[in-house]
Amino acid sequence: MRVLGIITSYRRLGNTEILVKEALLEAQKLGAEVHAIRLPKLTVKVCKACYHCFYEECKLGDDVDWVFEEIAKSDAVVLGTPTYILSVPGILKMVMDRVLSLFPKAERFRRKPAALIVTAGLRGWEGFAVPMASLFLLIQGFRIIDRLVAYATGPGEILMDEEVIGRAREMGAKIIRALKGEKILPKTEENECPICGSRALEIRGDVARCPICDLTGKIEISNGRIRIKFPEDPYEHSKWTEEEWREHFEWLKWTVQEYFRKRSQIEQLRAKYASFDPFISPTKSRE
Repeated sequence: MRVLGIITSYRRLGNTEILVKEALLEAQKLGAEVHAIRLPKLTVKVCKACYHCFYEECKLGDDVDWVFEEIAKSDAVVLGTPTYILSVPGILKMVMDRVLSLFPKAERFRRKPAALIVTAGLRGWEGFAVPMASLFLLIQGFRIIDRLVAYATGPGEILMDEEVIGRAREMGAKIIRALKGEKILPKTEENECPICGSRALEIRGDVARCPICDLTGKIEISNGRIRIKFPEDPYEHSKWTEEEWREHFEWLKWTVQEYFRKRSQIEQLRAKYASFDPFISPTKSRE
């Protein structure tokens, strides 16, 4: 059993790293081989949306292919991220933007268990960090078995909260149980998406829809209390099925082919914008 920790925090031995390591230590104690990656220490280039990776390896030549290979070699993942301005650090989004290169190799990632740790300074200010971090795992085909949101400010301050440290340890044990075949779903708060944990749901008539997972639940009102009843097996009613994944990949390939079919006409229409240069830069502003 190989368990990989992925840490997006720039702080060494900060709250995020400590919680991920606590989960890994427990997994190691229970027999797993454990490793960790610190994303901010790697070279990560911005996706150019060239779609070259649909047909050959990505040509950017940075560390992202190595990251995905390490993830593919692992049996489970523990992702840890702090909250930056109500969301995740940019480094995680930059790696997530490169995930299209995995579509041709989807079978290497399907249905593996993953767990998520999000840290924030103040309760209620984690914003969209949980669903955004969940998306990084879901788009690769993982099933999220556990989520932990922890609150602390200064680096290492989380160590003062023994209950949260215990939860991280429990997460490591859950990963091992999942790897041994136990079906585990994360505990969810009332009226949040059971897959990604999002509370930002769309209301459409008598149903609520998660815009990330495309999962719908029936809205029920009893004694003035609103409750959203989601399906028993949420993954099978979401966009994260293998069928949806492959359909989306085929659609993306079709859009590339369509673009090349229309390219000459598009280039003619783009001509006037090529000669219009309203952009400023530090160099231009000093001239």
